[in-house]
Amino acid sequence: MDSIRLELACLEHLIIYIDSGERSSSFFRTLIDNWNAYHRGGHFLNRNGGPHWFNRVTKKDRAKLAPALEQMDIVSPRAAAILDGRVEGVIVKDHAIPSAFIRDRMLAERPSTPDQIREFLLSWYRLGVITEDEHKLLDDRDCRHTMPPGWNGAPGFARYVYAGIERSRGRRKLDDSFA
Repeated sequence: MDSIRLELACLEHLIIYIDSGERSSSFFRTLIDNWNAYHRGGHFLNRNGGPHWFNRVTKKDRAKLAPALEQMDIVSPRAAAILDGRVEGVIVKDHAIPSAFIRDRMLAERPSTPDQIREFLLSWYRLGVITEDEHKLLDDRDCRHTMPPGWNGAPGFARYVYAGIERSRGRRKLDDSFA
């Protein structure tokens, strides 16, 4: 499969999504997750060239998905211990900035070309690898689907800082997007 053409197809579908007035969160999430997989390529695609799904990664899935999970934006220390096989548990791929927030921001800004949408997503789309228990912490702090109080509006990992979720490794560092 040609991942460059499929990435472009996702971006073009996002233009249609914006123009149509569609508001489905699950459809939007599928489009941006697929865009990310085709944009990143490699370990983010399965052997047939389609996107890997990373929700609720169990021990059985860990070995085949670990290379991609290690390339996510951040990995919490607890999730790293599970990935390394030091402890048992379930890990979760989480949108560090909730996809509903990204959707609403995109609909407000209305990028209208594939390049504009790509730049928008490169600025706002962030993935974290956290444990199922850490995911519940986001619920406990009332920020599973929203950004936390005191957030300064910058793209980043404010929800994790607010919930006390630390970074062990990953492509990005925790930042000061939370006052």
